[in-house]
Amino acid sequence: MLDNNQELINAMSMVLPVDQVVFEYRVYYDSVTKSCILKTISEAEGQYVVVTAEEYEKIDFCPNFYLAKDGLIKKKNFDFTSKKLLQLSNAGVATLKNNNIFVCTTPSNTCDFWEPKLHD
Repeated sequence: MLDNNQELINAMSMVLPVDQVVFEYRVYYDSVTKSCILKTISEAEGQYVVVTAEEYEKIDFCPNFYLAKDGLIKKKNFDFTSKKLLQLSNAGVATLKNNNIFVCTTPSNTCDFWEPKLHD
C-alpha cells in the first residue's frame, strides 16, 4: 500500500502545470457605420475593440450593437415610437409641404425634402 501511495506522489510531482490561456474578446465593427459585424476570440480582418468577457457575453446578436463615440459597444435602440426618423433637408424624398404623408411625384417649391436621421 505504501508503494502505491509513493508512486502516486511521485507521478503527481512530475505533472507540469498547464499554462492558463487568456482570451482576447474582440468585437469587429464597420468603420463607416460603426455597426458590429462579428464577435470572436480569434483573429479576423478589420477594425475591432477589445471588450471584457462580461461585455462579450451580453452581445447576443452582433448586428443589434454598434461602437459609440465614447468607444464602448452599445445596443441599438429600436424603440422608434417617440423619435423623428427623418430630418428636413435640401434633397431626399419630396413630400407635400407640412404633410410628409403624401409624396410629391414632381418636386417643386410646394414640397419639403426629407432624409433619414442617423444615430450617434
